[in-house]
Amino acid sequence: MLIIGLHYTSQSLGNIIKYANCIQIFTSDPSSGRRIDIEKFPKDLLIIIHSSYICNFSRPIKENHFALISLIHDLRMSEKLNKKGNAKMVIIHMGHYKTKKRHIPKKDAIQNTIDSLEYVFNKTPSSTSICMETAHNSGELGFTIKELC
Repeated sequence: MLIIGLHYTSQSLGNIIKYANCIQIFTSDPSSGRRIDIEKFPKDLLIIIHSSYICNFSRPIKENHFALISLIHDLRMSEKLNKKGNAKMVIIHMGHYKTKKRHIPKKDAIQNTIDSLEYVFNKTPSSTSICMETAHNSGELGFTIKELC
């Protein structure tokens, strides 16, 4: 099956239904945090959830409460949509380990990501998947294929 998709905005749903069979959504508005009504999407539309850009799994788990809660919420929404037959995965960025304010050793950042994902997997349904998206620069995990493996 050919999959043609668009990013979702509240103004674009009509065009998506007309021209695409797949969309990528945030379960909450990235700027306001307001939750999106997932019930309004047609049953035959494949939905891929993108987790919040604010999540940074490179940080130690004890500092990562927001990211963990956010990803757990996204995976639960994916499960809910999956029961309707139209959700397959949640996309995440692993996060920054080098910023102007802080440098986490890459080895520690990878372990922090593993710890975070194990925590999340223990709190969410097993029928949903996580897709790790590549990074945009060398200060983020996932910049190289080796970092994704």
